[in-house]
Parts: sequence; structure tokens; C-alpha cells
Amino acid sequence: MCNLNEYAGFIYADVSPLVTSVLDGYNVCIFAYGQTGSGKTFTIEGTERDRGVNYKSLEELFKIVNEREATYKYDLSVSILEVYNEQIRDLLATPSSKKYEKVPLSPFLFYSSISLW
Repeated sequence: MCNLNEYAGFIYADVSPLVTSVLDGYNVCIFAYGQTGSGKTFTIEGTERDRGVNYKSLEELFKIVNEREATYKYDLSVSILEVYNEQIRDLLATPSSKKYEKVPLSPFLFYSSISLW
């Protein structure tokens, strides 16, 4: 059994290869799913002292970008979304309660006005 801080580190170790995939030109999505109280927010955000997957990923991403700045120029964009009770919220938007209108495409897919790249 491990404590929550160790658990967040284990999860980051699994997703860290995705960071370099972003710099290779791939779109990447890190998605946390589970019931209320299962630790999604802690895993993604962490604490001030022990950062979660989002912060660790961005730190690594910018570290590599800085290391390669003499050779490559990167144009990065980030979206942080919350899906809760069938509503999508852009957590970086002001105000944070801004919701996006869903447009049905099929019974299983929908398009929203969210631009990821």
C-alpha cells in the first residue's frame, strides 16, 4: 500500500512519455475518470508541495522546450476541461463557470466549440 503522494508519482511515471510525444507533434490528452472522492483532482493537481500530473507534465514540457530552444521553435497550447453532470467547463476561462454549447453529431459523439490546437 502506498500513500497518495507516492501514487501521484506512479501515475506521472506512466504518462510522462506523453510529454515528449507532444514535442514530436502529437496531440495528447490526459484524462482522469472516476467516482466522486476517488482522487482525480489530487492526482491531476496535487498539492503545493507535491505537484500532480498536470504540473509535473508542464514542468517537464517546458524544461525540454528550453533545452531545445537553439534547434526548435514550439507553439504550445493547453486546455483544461471539466466534464461534470454532462456539462463541459473550460477551467482556464474567465469566468470559470463558462460552459460550451454541445452540438450533436451522432448518438455517441458530440462536437463542442473547444479548440485544442
